[in-house]
Amino acid sequence: MLFALLLGMGLNFLSSESKCKAGIEFTSRTVLRIGIALLGMRITLEQIAALGWKPVILVITLVVVTIAVSVIAE
Repeated sequence: MLFALLLGMGLNFLSSESKCKAGIEFTSRTVLRIGIALLGMRITLEQIAALGWKPVILVITLVVVTIAVSVIAE
């Protein structure tokens, strides 16, 4: 993680070049989202099932409420 931060700081000057803009935008959206999903997958379905159904319902409800509030706030 630290290496990625240092690499980003070192290559920051590339963001001003138009040749690199499409690649940087793709990486900042798609690749970053895939990386976050892969980190989240370290939580297995077995671990979620061990919690029971109440915490799962709570998380789903909170996600829906958060999205609804953000849509209403616009």
